[in-house]
Amino acid sequence: MNWLNKIISRQSNSAKNKDAAIAIEIDGDRITAVSFTHDKNSIKLLCSAVVFMNESELLPSEIVNQENVARKLEKVLAKVGYNLPVSSNEIILSLPGESVHNVLVHGKYERSNPRAKIDLTELKNLIYKIEWKSFDRMRRLLDVKSGGRDKDVRLLNSEIVNLEIDGHTVANPLGMSGSKIIISAISTFVQTDYLEAFANILGELGYDLVSAQAAPIALGKIIKDESAVVINIRRERTDVILMLDGKVLGFRTFNLGTDAFLKKVIYGLGVTDDVASALLNEQVDEGSAKLSSQAIQARESLEEINAVWLDGFKLALQEVAANLELPSQFYIACDDPSGVVIRLALGRASWRRGLSFEGRLQINELSTDSLELIREDSSFNRAGLSVSLAGLISLVHDAEGPNVVEEVLSRVAKIMQ
Repeated sequence: MNWLNKIISRQSNSAKNKDAAIAIEIDGDRITAVSFTHDKNSIKLLCSAVVFMNESELLPSEIVNQENVARKLEKVLAKVGYNLPVSSNEIILSLPGESVHNVLVHGKYERSNPRAKIDLTELKNLIYKIEWKSFDRMRRLLDVKSGGRDKDVRLLNSEIVNLEIDGHTVANPLGMSGSKIIISAISTFVQTDYLEAFANILGELGYDLVSAQAAPIALGKIIKDESAVVINIRRERTDVILMLDGKVLGFRTFNLGTDAFLKKVIYGLGVTDDVASALLNEQVDEGSAKLSSQAIQARESLEEINAVWLDGFKLALQEVAANLELPSQFYIACDDPSGVVIRLALGRASWRRGLSFEGRLQINELSTDSLELIREDSSFNRAGLSVSLAGLISLVHDAEGPNVVEEVLSRVAKIMQ
């Protein structure tokens, strides 16, 4: 049974049985693990742990030192697995944005008999064509990036973002007639050898990798039925995710995160990590008229790196939007004090020149509190728990279930695994 089959099997059984699993997130030199249980009503987080490793041992597309990565995984899994109420060896894995690749493709199809009603077989064939088109384009893109070296890829996630019949957008085309069909799909891939390396290491440790997902996709799924730009700011990278009516239209990742901001303050002002974090976290409250002089100095020292981050963000946004009018809703996920400075920078109008928005920009904070089904054990330690990891865990609980198009898409995806 392949990974996607297992995921679907778990989703179908989750409403009947209380189950347990461990979620793992890879983020630069850090591996975070969270144990949890879930049933048809909620998800309960039990324990979290973090281990660190040398960055050269685990690259975005290659596990360089498998032996050491295995030792670190064994250590972090032992920390969170001891208190699971039921025996479970199932692992779900969150991969960073720079480890995966996504492609948006559009397919236009002319029906030979416009009067005939679309049935399940025809819908399956149409989706099969668009998925193979996605697969072929991804292989060609990676072939260019790798200098002609053949790279085998595995489909992680696929979503139909638009389906039209004779110019009319439809959610369920079954039973409808028409001559021209347009399908747009976003597909996310990972290099097969990279994912298999994780599966093999976990297998040797006695665990079973049952699901893998890109962190930007998991984070985007938190936004329900809404068009928005989601910004996931991590220690060494930033993910920029474009949402259209609750669906991930695409994402880009650039390598600049909170570590660069914090180090700038530490070395620029000659302060410790804790002092730098406190200065960036300082807020104007009712008892003070303004920030302390040192906090002002800390923020002023970040003007240059702020500009660099905004340039990277704007470029990523332009690439993923491809001339589309941008949503006015922005959601920022950042658990570091540097996020305060970045939020202030996004509030400025200067970086928006040349971009078109649906309305006045609204910047919101995205946190684990946004996930209503997730509960925490009384002894749960939030250390290392990111919004994207919580979003990944929430994907095991799909209360609504897939619609007919999503159901057909999942069947086609099984064939492509």
